[in-house]
Amino acid sequence: MTGATWAALAGLGAFHGLNPAMGWLFAVARGLQERRRAALLAALPPIAAGHLASVAVVAALVSATRSVTASTAVAVAGVVTLLGAA
Repeated sequence: MTGATWAALAGLGAFHGLNPAMGWLFAVARGLQERRRAALLAALPPIAAGHLASVAVVAALVSATRSVTASTAVAVAGVVTLLGAA
């Protein structure tokens, strides 16, 4: 996989962090597109890395502010982002 492929899959993983149902969809789509199980399995690590990064950013934001308001604001921003993407 090229660096651009890794970056794209990590970006999809970050999107997966916002909408957990999407990660498997992207991995399966890649596997079906290339018609190889190995392509599906190769897509999982960058998707997982992007998901981890997304969750880490949100966790760090909430932990850094130690505020219920921040966690509410993050939840509202996540909902708005998901609705915008839908």
